[in-house]
Amino acid sequence: MDGKGAKNPESSAQQGQGSDEEPQDPVSTGGTPRLLLLPSEILHQILLYLPAISLYAISLTCHSLQTHSFTDALWENIVDSPDLPSPHPYLSYRSLHHALAPHLYLKRKIFIGDRQYFGSILVSKYMPLSGTLEAFSFTGAPSRELAEFTTWSYNPDVIISPFSPKVNIREEPELKISPNSKASADGEIPVSRRGILATYFRAEAILQRDVYSQMAVWPPTTIPAETRVRNESPSGFKGGANSKQRGPFMRLPSNISINGTFVSVGGFNDVMGAAVDRSSFIVPQGKATPNEDEKWKSDEMKQRSGYLSETAFRLRRWAVLGDTSGDLENRFRMGERVETFAELDEELWTPTPEYPYRGIWVGDYGPHGAEFLLFHQPTTSSSRKRLEIVKLTGDPNVPRGEYTLIVDDLSQPLRTADEEEIEWPGANVYSARGRVAEHEFTDDRFINVHMILPVPERDWQDAQTQKEGTPSDQDSGDADERERNDDIGEGWGVRSHEKGGLGLRNKRLSGTKQAPRLLDQPWVPMRVAVYWREMAEIIHLYYRVDVYKFLD
Repeated sequence: MDGKGAKNPESSAQQGQGSDEEPQDPVSTGGTPRLLLLPSEILHQILLYLPAISLYAISLTCHSLQTHSFTDALWENIVDSPDLPSPHPYLSYRSLHHALAPHLYLKRKIFIGDRQYFGSILVSKYMPLSGTLEAFSFTGAPSRELAEFTTWSYNPDVIISPFSPKVNIREEPELKISPNSKASADGEIPVSRRGILATYFRAEAILQRDVYSQMAVWPPTTIPAETRVRNESPSGFKGGANSKQRGPFMRLPSNISINGTFVSVGGFNDVMGAAVDRSSFIVPQGKATPNEDEKWKSDEMKQRSGYLSETAFRLRRWAVLGDTSGDLENRFRMGERVETFAELDEELWTPTPEYPYRGIWVGDYGPHGAEFLLFHQPTTSSSRKRLEIVKLTGDPNVPRGEYTLIVDDLSQPLRTADEEEIEWPGANVYSARGRVAEHEFTDDRFINVHMILPVPERDWQDAQTQKEGTPSDQDSGDADERERNDDIGEGWGVRSHEKGGLGLRNKRLSGTKQAPRLLDQPWVPMRVAVYWREMAEIIHLYYRVDVYKFLD
């Protein structure tokens, strides 16, 4: 038999069994890519690890991966559904992300502003009725009902200053991001309100390791933070980092559906440009074959300062004379100023059984009125716990961002109030340092004060509050319902007969037992007092702010 063209079965078998050649990848032979051969469940698990920008990129590769990347469970995971239980009014979580990226970091956060001396506090959250992200300003004012000064049962020469604050948020938002929010040529998004012209823009992050002592940063170094941002700029924060918020990153659909109606998403391509810090893709110029040191530097750039922060933003405000309906870009801006806002990490204002005083409080500062404070308890394994109180809003004497009170050791009280001390029986009294200063924070110094702190797990009955009555007990009329809800004085301690107007109202409205709230736990103190014994024979009161009712 002629051997031309004939195959030797033996050699063919050997080639099939003993050949060292690797099988060709199906991709190179025009077959189905191996990724698409995976079961849908496994492919879904892989896609769960991808960030939003990668899901958008995958959706442009092929029809099959586009179908998988559109699975709304992936986008529900990306937008963090515990804070957003529904994508309403959008038809899907993907549409929600499409409309509001990269500003979703604004949902359910507390931000503190660096306004000179006074500062400010914003609560930001997602608004499910309008499908927007909005930030509202905190306000604090004493009750309109003037109470009389009382004397301290422990020392009748000392008076207790009456202080019944009402905390609320303004009805009109300071910041509102909608699907139609579009950055202008300078990279800033207009957010004007009631004649006040303003723009919103992102800030560049600075890692803590890159902060030096003379650098003007926000939040201040008195408040723990992983990253900070500059809050001083010779150019008024114009140019530079703002350009990162503009420019297309990839082409995507320019409209979304809200309740079945298609709405144009202005500048969405610009928005996606801000979703990624494109500087992280810039590789340092070097040799064609980088050595190990250069390779490390290339990787390190992804962990460097200078990327767009997701914990800070800025608002530029100004006034314009005359008609404000025309082009404002090239008109003279009066009183232009930039306020930088930084996130207050949730751990700092969330009390725990080990650190029960953590939280945002409001205090009585006499002629300066009500001021918001951060009660910070640094984490430590030592039994010597420390309490640092930082002003979130301040005054021209002691401005925002500065320490106002410090208890160096919570394990060593000076004494414990007995039952005859009717204002706060069982409270621990500590030696502390209180800060005072002259105008514009000159000649600042610490003086000796006494802090009166409740003891967790103790059932107190505030005799003084029982005597005067609580705000929710004074009037049951519907006209005062909103004022009672805003009242944050909920009694001295825990398991008190007072649980606050908000809780009572919720129970009346629902008729069912409410889920237990964190601030209702028996170890959470709601009020403290400070005896400024070296400055005046007076005691000022401080109340915890129920921030959760404004966030939810």
